[in-house]
Amino acid sequence: MRPQPKQLSPLTIFTDPTVPTYFWDRRKAIMFGYTDYEVFIVGAAGGRAGDAKGQISGDMMYSCGGGGGGSLRLQGKLLALTNDVSQIAVGAAGVIGADSPSFEAPAGNGTDGGNSTFINNVVYEAHGGKGAIGGDYDFTTSRDVVTVSEGGDGGGNSAGLGTGGTGGRALKTDPDGDVAGTAPEIGNLITGGVPPVVAGSFGGGGGPGKVKIGGSLKAPPYAGADGAAAAGAIFVGPGGAASTNWGGFGGGANIGYYTGNFEGEYYGCGASGYHKDGVVVIKLS
Repeated sequence: MRPQPKQLSPLTIFTDPTVPTYFWDRRKAIMFGYTDYEVFIVGAAGGRAGDAKGQISGDMMYSCGGGGGGSLRLQGKLLALTNDVSQIAVGAAGVIGADSPSFEAPAGNGTDGGNSTFINNVVYEAHGGKGAIGGDYDFTTSRDVVTVSEGGDGGGNSAGLGTGGTGGRALKTDPDGDVAGTAPEIGNLITGGVPPVVAGSFGGGGGPGKVKIGGSLKAPPYAGADGAAAAGAIFVGPGGAASTNWGGFGGGANIGYYTGNFEGEYYGCGASGYHKDGVVVIKLS
């Protein structure tokens, strides 16, 4: 008697970045009557930066959020896959940068999030978000002057589909060193591509943190921007909220459509309550 599809779950989710390589065999799916597959790949979140200290007491440049993971969506026939066995890897989240050890020492950068991959003759990859760049002050004419502070850019994908996801910045606005924060940008989705690719997108940019100069607030913390998920609007991963001081993480993607969790199940974003690592989802039909 021919096995029925209900005897094999149509959904497999790979979430552990410590596993070097997962192996997925299409022959079992075909044996149980499935004919089509969909793969949704999300890269991991970039790490936030550390906090920077100024020379003047109370001057702080709080860390920016890392960028959100990009995503890539594939669809096709199981029999059209070149190889029986596909290799899968899940990206690990970026690491938080170190706080500056003393005034006028730059804060550490966050590291980039890892890429998530699905390999079947061709490497299909969703890139991890970029790590945020740590802030730094120079002490000039009796005041601290900001030289750099940047949120991480959102990750893209190996198909080159999608745009945007630039991290927010703390920008010097005049020679005296006043600053203004800029909001991060959302990721954008592009459909199409070389089959089996059907869409690709970028994660959202990370938000800049609070900046104080001369004991006064010069720029507030910004939330992270939304990612644009490669499966459409219902798959968008929202950016993380800003805290009292820190900027928010850029958004990755939502796999709740696949799992039935319509409250949202977010990957590739370092915000509290989200999954900061990447993910690879395989759905059969």
